[in-house]
Amino acid sequence: KFTYEADSQQIAHHFINSIGFGLDAQVADKTNHLKKYLGSFSLLYTIALLLVIFRYKSHPIQLTIDGKSSSMKLFTMNIANGPFTGGGIKQNPLALPYDGLYDMMVIENPTFFQLIKALLHIFDGKLIKQPFIKNYRSKEVLVQSDEDMVVETDGIVIPKANNCKVTILPSSIQMIVP
Repeated sequence: KFTYEADSQQIAHHFINSIGFGLDAQVADKTNHLKKYLGSFSLLYTIALLLVIFRYKSHPIQLTIDGKSSSMKLFTMNIANGPFTGGGIKQNPLALPYDGLYDMMVIENPTFFQLIKALLHIFDGKLIKQPFIKNYRSKEVLVQSDEDMVVETDGIVIPKANNCKVTILPSSIQMIVP
């Protein structure tokens, strides 16, 4: 479940797979704009990522994971129930939709060379092994900023959000796991 403030109202939004902040949300927004021109979803996300990644700048946030807070300059964050996002990208390759926890990957203020290295691993599941990427498992995440943020949930872009709270709703969906 995702709750946030927009225009002084508290809004609740549900999602199934993942929620993204920072670069992640900007790529989803660019992808939605490109949909009318390109067909392949994997290709579409890759093109959108390349169009956005080297222009996007980190933004200061307050991040609280299961009650532990820290301030950071967030570049991108993806919180997920499953391993795949946008066109087959493996941001959280160890995420299990039935374990009652979110898997998270967080990148703060990366260098140009770190971005290049990350791009080489977005589809192979080794992104989380990069030393500049922080990984967490959590039941609740709070994201706060002095400015409104663009957020995406399962590819749906929310243009203005703040005081964001992401919580697990245990056993909300029945899954058949082979």
